[in-house]
Amino acid sequence: SVVRGCQQLVLLGDQCQLPPTVTSRTAQLEGLDSPLYNRLIATNGVQPYLLDTQYRMHPAISMLPCDLFYHGKLGDGVA
Repeated sequence: SVVRGCQQLVLLGDQCQLPPTVTSRTAQLEGLDSPLYNRLIATNGVQPYLLDTQYRMHPAISMLPCDLFYHGKLGDGVA
């Protein structure tokens, strides 16, 4: 486990992004087709913290992922 022996661990990422592409059956059986963040949340009780402002997309473009993946909780930092 990535958290074995850790007193403190900081990971930055987004569990709402696309999952890994895994073609190995052995890797799939080990659960590696599930994103690391999802595994940490499910097995280690890690609580995700949502960074709720996005700066990369125009608000007209970000509306769809905001609603679809973030349930309206993601705001825009650009106009």
